[in-house]
Amino acid sequence: PGTLNKTTVIARQLLEENAEKVMKVAIQQALAGDKSALKLLVPRVCPASRTPATPFALPSDTSTLTGLAAATDAVITAVSAGELTCENGRDIVGLLNVKKEILAATDLEDRVSRLEGLLGGPVQ
Repeated sequence: PGTLNKTTVIARQLLEENAEKVMKVAIQQALAGDKSALKLLVPRVCPASRTPATPFALPSDTSTLTGLAAATDAVITAVSAGELTCENGRDIVGLLNVKKEILAATDLEDRVSRLEGLLGGPVQ
């Protein structure tokens, strides 16, 4: 959220441009017994990667609540069987929940439109 301030942008650019030199010095200091610089730099220069995405085929029908429930069950089963990581499963179920919210909102909009049609226009 928001934009980075000028100092942060410059600091990141300098670190990026000089990462190799800075890391060599930090490694030399660590070998000499001072590991503090290395502990600060490694997470920034070599951040830990997120769990890689795992291909997963959802059931074909995710256009209904019943289909979304089946897809969610399939994800839970795949996580339980070790075919998906918990993180991947959580991400997929999160997307399915977004789809469920869209379906619910669309259904509500359709129902309101039909009621307004029966009543002769929007209700004030």
